[in-house]
Amino acid sequence: TATWEEVCVPVVEESMIRGAMWAVREDPGLDPDHPARPADDEAYLARALAARLKSCTLPLAVHCLRHVARPPGVPLRDVAARYDALLGQPSVAQQRRLQAALRAVRGVRTCAGPNP
Repeated sequence: TATWEEVCVPVVEESMIRGAMWAVREDPGLDPDHPARPADDEAYLARALAARLKSCTLPLAVHCLRHVARPPGVPLRDVAARYDALLGQPSVAQQRRLQAALRAVRGVRTCAGPNP
């Protein structure tokens, strides 16, 4: 079984590539070769951030992997029992933690924003 530390670099790289793809789909003017690409770097970065914030799924995926799929210190037997008992759905406590993480992600407004 791989740990987050072992897979984080490829997961983050893949997420960044996928995020760029979705950002360009959201706003074709973000493509460097598109005629509608802003000449002003500040305008370009603002548009890129706005498009990217709509698809900030990496923090959500990391949160789910670390706190829902297999919470720290929980044996696989307990994870499997909970999964079967809840039909794969997160518990109420896990749902609340997930909602808090989502609120934190939605609150990011700049590249220097909080990292949930």
